Amino acid sequence: MLDRQLSDRSPRLQLAAVKMLRKHGKPPVIDVLGRAAQDKTLGRSVRLKAIEALGAVALSEGGVVGREIAAANMASTKLLGIQPVMSSASVDNRHGRQIQLLAAVVEDPDNGVPLVLRAIKSIGQVKDKSAIPVLQQIVLTHPHDGIRMQAAGVLSHVMARQYE
Repeated sequence: MLDRQLSDRSPRLQLAAVKMLRKHGKPPVIDVLGRAAQDKTLGRSVRLKAIEALGAVALSEGGVVGREIAAANMASTKLLGIQPVMSSASVDNRHGRQIQLLAAVVEDPDNGVPLVLRAIKSIGQVKDKSAIPVLQQIVLTHPHDGIRMQAAGVLSHVMARQYE
């Protein structure tokens, strides 16, 4: 239903749909938010909110802390001989998909600077090591100075987070 609201002509309904998808915050919304972030028929404010929400999906499930909880769950369930609630592969795949969708926004030359800067910030919110190669590529090759600087700051943050 929320996916259908994104195709409504009313920007208010589109923004409400993005807001509800962000509140839902579960892995299935990643692709819906990714499509909204890349949909050039949507207004810039809707796309910005979709990009922001896409980076926040990791936060709603704990981000790096969520990985530690999932790892503890897997270790405990292994000792008990039962299936874990979540596999580490599913966490990696979800974060990798978020990074991939956000990187597509950054790589699209038709996207304006505000959308690209928000996408880079959202990549940092995911706090996953799969973002490191993407951010390095942006730092080395993007033609816009401000975007390269934003990517360098986020890259520093992501790398530091990996060693905490």
